[in-house]
Amino acid sequence: MNAVITLSKVKNSLIAYAHSKGRPEYSLYAIRDVYAAIQSGTDHPLKDLVIRMNEVEKPQAEVKRPLKELMAERVAKQIPLLKKYREKNGTGCWSVLARKTKGVVSRQQLYNAVNCRTTISEKRWEKVEAEILKDLAEES
Repeated sequence: MNAVITLSKVKNSLIAYAHSKGRPEYSLYAIRDVYAAIQSGTDHPLKDLVIRMNEVEKPQAEVKRPLKELMAERVAKQIPLLKKYREKNGTGCWSVLARKTKGVVSRQQLYNAVNCRTTISEKRWEKVEAEILKDLAEES
């Protein structure tokens, strides 16, 4: 067991187990007994259950990609859609799009994304992309 199991983890595990089985929650006395058994190493019928529920598999380390590669990927994804939007709506479209996204991005950020090859953060891009796709779908 790598992780330290606290009283609150024991309590949460037993509550989750009781709910999954459709049973009433365990009393505080039972929770403390299981916790004491874990701390002292003695036997308890629910001890193994709580330990298994609190074992967390460590995710494999993600391979970190260089920032330049991530930025290039973002630019390749964002710029063509922004340019297509500009072609359909004209040069004043950035102000309109900034208003439609309710201030998620400014007109200047949109202009810079196309002309200066900067990028818009992923969270903001999701909202901008949704508005652009909606607008392009309406015009088609």
